[in-house]
Amino acid sequence: MAIFMGLLKALSNVLSPVALNQLLKYMENSGEDAIVHPWVWILGLFFSPILEAVAYEWFYRVMASPFDQK
Repeated sequence: MAIFMGLLKALSNVLSPVALNQLLKYMENSGEDAIVHPWVWILGLFFSPILEAVAYEWFYRVMASPFDQK
């Protein structure tokens, strides 16, 4: 479970710069030779911090829960 959460956090950290790079390439080339629509990259920019926060909180709750038992 911890490995999955770590991979999710790493993916969310990489998604934002990749999305920004692809969006700037789309704008630079005026959309020529674009395989993916720009709204996909905009959604990536929007959901990347949300995904990172969810992965962090999920990891914290799962890893801290055994220590919270009384």
